[in-house]
Amino acid sequence: MSHNQRLYWLKSLGFTPEDWGADLKELGRAVCVKGIRQGQAEAFWLAANDGSAVIHGENTPVKTWEELQAWIQEQPEVKKPLAAQRILFD
Repeated sequence: MSHNQRLYWLKSLGFTPEDWGADLKELGRAVCVKGIRQGQAEAFWLAANDGSAVIHGENTPVKTWEELQAWIQEQPEVKKPLAAQRILFD
């Protein structure tokens, strides 16, 4: 997948590339991408060469393109009420 195809996919989910031309030690040439994920504003650096990424504010290793896609599409955990709590609402 090309860099433009990755950006197109991200744009289709509401993410926007904000900055061009940064050279990062971990990624090489990268673009800052911002958007909303699970109701929270998120930002990450996306490598132009292979789609790997570093997420702002997270002390995590570099994510591959596949890991970034999974992170973006990850759904929040829905907590189901306990049986005793359900009785209170019946």
